[in-house]
Formats: sequence, structure tokens, C-alpha cells
Amino acid sequence: MVVDYSKWDKLELSDDSDIEVHPNVDKKSFIRMKQRDIHQKREMMKQNMIRLEINNEVSAELIERLKRLIAAAEKDYAELFGSVDLCVKVAQGDSTIQKPKTSPQAPTYNKMMESLVSQVITTVSDKPSSEREEAFITELKGHLNKLETTLAAETKEYHDLVEERSKHILSEDLHTGFDSTLINHHPQATQPPAPESSSKKTVTTTEVLNPGALSKENEAAPASDEDPDDVKASPDTIRFGEIKVGDYETAHKYLIEHPWIVNEREKDGLIMTAFEKELAGKTEDMKRIVHNSLLIQYCATLGRDGINMFFARAAIKNHPANEAFLKDVNFTIDHIKRRCQILRDQKDEEEPSEQVEQIQLYSVDPNTEIAVHVPPEDSEDPAVQEARRMFDQLDPELKTAALTCKLDEINKVLAKLSVPEAEEAVRQLDVSGVLSVEEKIYDATKWEEEKREKLAKGEFSEDLLREQEAKKEQAEEEPAAVPAKVQSTIEDVD
Repeated sequence: MVVDYSKWDKLELSDDSDIEVHPNVDKKSFIRMKQRDIHQKREMMKQNMIRLEINNEVSAELIERLKRLIAAAEKDYAELFGSVDLCVKVAQGDSTIQKPKTSPQAPTYNKMMESLVSQVITTVSDKPSSEREEAFITELKGHLNKLETTLAAETKEYHDLVEERSKHILSEDLHTGFDSTLINHHPQATQPPAPESSSKKTVTTTEVLNPGALSKENEAAPASDEDPDDVKASPDTIRFGEIKVGDYETAHKYLIEHPWIVNEREKDGLIMTAFEKELAGKTEDMKRIVHNSLLIQYCATLGRDGINMFFARAAIKNHPANEAFLKDVNFTIDHIKRRCQILRDQKDEEEPSEQVEQIQLYSVDPNTEIAVHVPPEDSEDPAVQEARRMFDQLDPELKTAALTCKLDEINKVLAKLSVPEAEEAVRQLDVSGVLSVEEKIYDATKWEEEKREKLAKGEFSEDLLREQEAKKEQAEEEPAAVPAKVQSTIEDVD
């Protein structure tokens, strides 16, 4: 195969060329001289090309204007002769060009034509009147021929210089051959900028006799804002943890769009979230989060293209890699369950149950009971009306419980209140006449049933039952006085 080296012919070598000079001539000086000569010739050629380009443009425009003026003079010489402005206007015709484009500092074409016409009229004025018309046209044609000859010669010279210049490669000729831009139209989310954290500095100040002798160890040192023990998953990672188990297509697409979550720290943050879910009793959520956190771990372990590598193999059902992955997931789930159970047991052992102080209403005397009565709305008794007014001012939840006329419902409301609030609620119930202590009316059959049940549950002893029966018989013979106020006690409820 023949190799074409012609493209190197346009290279003009200077200091890189292997040249030999006379022993009496310094080679470096000769190369610098040759370089200057090359640059001088290039600059001269450039200036000549600019000059010829301007001359050609001016000559071409003046030739067109002279042709229009000659044609007008041949038709009506008498009107044109002697009026320079009219000649210039006729020569301009419809042309809107004022100056040469390649030389804005040159005079206008009208000025050039005015000078030429003035010169022709001055030359023709010395001739007889009968010869002036012919002489005027002849002078104009003579200038036209000179311009056409000059234009042809300079055009040829310009083309020769352009051809000569094209024989060599110059830095001015270098340009961008082609340019292309590739745009990835696949939509990808961009990583959000990390939030700016305020810089903390720890400064140690020591008072000494010689401040200049302080060690550099006491200089201000920036403190790290990042606690290695405080591992939390980012919002993007939390959303990834909500993807259903087995939906590998969605998981793959999400990791491709959010590659910055594929790292060990985000995986650890998601595992911590799984622990929290298990401690809260949300085992199914914990399993899903563990599965997705191990997806992140495996993709991060496989390297730069780990996401595509993992989902190409491990995400395929019954693939050995998938079986190994699911085995690791199940092991991690069992480990979290065991650890959470241990934490629960330790918490039960180390933290005894707190005793909550509550107020509950019950009768101290077993022969009496606390009755709930709601003051009627339509009573005409002033005392009852005042009691009803106080009742209407009760808390809505307490008022609803009182309307049931059941003490257990009132006790449920009191259990939710703090001790001061419960005491105030009991006082309001007492003032409004809702609570009253009444003597119990025992039914023999019902009493026997209650006695057997309480004995079976161990709530009462035989001696206590005998004491209650004695009091019951005494109450039947001699009615007990009803206490004026309701008694409330404070219990410690586990």
C-alpha cells in the first residue's frame, strides 16, 4: 500500500528542521534569523492581501458608477456638464454603499467620484465647446479603462497571494473541524447538596507569664459535627426502605437514580431503623427494611458497577446468588429479633414498673355504697337548680361519665387525671350533688353468690365475712347514719 505524505508538504519547518550551516555561522543564530525572515514575509503577505482586497472593492464600485455616468452623458451631456453634484448623483444611481466595507476609514465613494468628475471637467474646459462633449465622454472612458486594467491585475495578484499562503499551514488557519455534544436523555435525580453545618471550634486559653511560649497544641481546632454513634438514614434511604420485598425492578431503578445512598453508612442507618421497628412491634416492616438495607450493602460491596451487577444475578429467582442473599437476609432478621428480645428482658429487669398515683372513689364501709345522681334540669328547688348549674360546668368527659350514673365510668375518667386535677373533679362532683353515700340493701341470694365468688378469688377471709355479716344484721336492726361527704383515697396502681 502506497502511503501519501503530500499533506506534510504544507509544513514549513524552522528550528525543528535538521539543517547544516557553515562552521563559521552559529546554528542557533541562523535558525533565529530564518524564523524572523519567515515571520516578516508572512506579515508582508498579509498586509498586501489586505491592501489588494480594499483596492479591488473600491475599483469595482467606481467602475459601476463610471458606467452609469458615461451612459447618462451619452444621452444628455448638456445637462450634466458643469454640474459636479448632478454627475455624482447620477453616478450613484440606486447604490446605497457609502464606504468600502474592508476599510471604514477610507473616504466615501461620492467624494471619490466628485474628485474624479472635477478633474475631468477641468481638463475638458480648455477645449472648444464643440469638442467638449466628446472629450468629456472620452476622459470618463479613459478612467474606466484604467480602473478595469488595475482591477484585473490586482485581482490576479490577490489570487496568487492566496494560493501562495495556502501552501503552508499557519496557526491562523487552524479552526474547529467539527464539534458534537452528547446529551443523556435518561432522567436521573441529582444529589441534593449537603446542608451547611455551623463550624464549631474548641479554644483552650492558658494564662502564663510568657504568652509567646504557648504550644501550638493550644490553638483553636475545629470540632467534628458528625457523631459516629449517631447513624441515621437519609430521607432518600428511608423511602428506599419502603419498597416492597421482591420488587427488584423498582429497587433497581431507584438505586440507579439515587446512587449516593449506596454506601455503608446509609445501610447502617437503615438497619437502625429496622431495630426501631422491631422494638415497636412492627415485625413485617422490620423484615422489609432489613431486606432493602442488605440490597444497599451488596451493591456497595460489588464496586462501581455494583448496582447493575447485583440485579443481573442476585435478583433472579432460584439463582445461587439470590439464594445466598436471602439466606443472609433471614440470618439478619433472626439476629435483630434475638437482640430486641434481649433488650426487652433487660429493660424489664433494670427498670421496675413505676407506681402511678391515682384517685379512685369507693365506699370505706362495706355496708354502704356511693350512688351517682344527676340533678334534674326542670326542678323548682333553688338548691337543686344551683347543683344543676354546677353540674353543667363540669368537664365534658366527666359530665358524660356522670350521666351514665355508674361509678366505674367516673373512676375511669379520674384515672386519666393527675392527683390535683382529680381532687378538684371530686370536689366539683360533691358540690354539685352528683355523689352521695347510701346504705346497701342486700339480697340474701345475691349476697351468698358474691360471698362464694370472693372466697374463691381470695378477696375475703372467713373472719372478714363473719364481721360483714354481723354488721349487716346490725344495719337491719339499727339503720346507719349516711355520711355527709364522699370519701376519696389515693391508690398506688402498678
